[in-house]
Amino acid sequence: MDAPPPSSQAALPAPNLPKQPVLCVYGRGVGTLIDDYDIKGVYFDNCAPVLCQNTKHGCGYVDESGTLRPTLPLLGFRKLFMMVRNEFVKRGREPFILTHAGMYPGSVSFTDVELQGEGAYGSDHTEMFSLGEWRARWLGPNQFGVQMSYLPAFGYGMGPNVDRTEQQVIGTPRLLAMSLLHGTRVWNKYVDTPLVFKAWTVLDELSEPQTTFIPYWEWDELNAALNSRNVYATGYSSGRRLVLVLSNLSGKAHGVAVPLSEIRAKNPTANRVEDNMHGLPVRIEDGMVTCRIAPKNFRLLSFTESRQ
Repeated sequence: MDAPPPSSQAALPAPNLPKQPVLCVYGRGVGTLIDDYDIKGVYFDNCAPVLCQNTKHGCGYVDESGTLRPTLPLLGFRKLFMMVRNEFVKRGREPFILTHAGMYPGSVSFTDVELQGEGAYGSDHTEMFSLGEWRARWLGPNQFGVQMSYLPAFGYGMGPNVDRTEQQVIGTPRLLAMSLLHGTRVWNKYVDTPLVFKAWTVLDELSEPQTTFIPYWEWDELNAALNSRNVYATGYSSGRRLVLVLSNLSGKAHGVAVPLSEIRAKNPTANRVEDNMHGLPVRIEDGMVTCRIAPKNFRLLSFTESRQ
């Protein structure tokens, strides 16, 4: 994009900023919706800024040759979300602003959740993304400070003889194997819904208000013996329960054994284990927790105190 002319060229029009009245219309409109329909939040779709040269929007500038050039109103989104948030706040409401396709650091300050992922087409998330890319793009409370939620786009990548519904059934365990490792919320659409609900039910057992996220990259003691086989372990620990995610990202089944002492290092009262997700065998024998994980799949193991 051509740069606007230097400010020293006083004869040329300076680049315009987005005009306040245009954004105020949107803000007041949301205020009207709150008053008339008692809405609790608002969703904005397609929030990616695009080049614009409509001077009525406050965009564009004229270059040295007199040609109208576009500008990118990135901070206009930030101002819009600020105004929308104010409409809730000044009415004493706790706002909820959900955006899609708008993960730009300069624009998310006043939003709550960003919905991303729709453009990542495929059905095998263990191969679509490396672990490093997933950490960079899809972490739950990510580096921009807004909660990330992943929007799947199944129905591609398994060939013409596998219909979309079947791809969702095949692909959802592979998606959860990645998302649960990273604390990423999954949008409950275009997925195997019963499986996602089942995983949420296990995580809902962590009913205490404070839950500690223990990602695999900060738990070397447990992961050292697993990662060479492309198996990774992440924990979610509350006061009385630890849920261990074991994800097998490889193409073959693995039997794994992890020391119970490492689980107790994160949750000292843990001495009993159950698989409340799949109902598959898991045992504690000789101080080791042992189980088997299917290829490109995961286990959710709940550790608690022994029942009296």
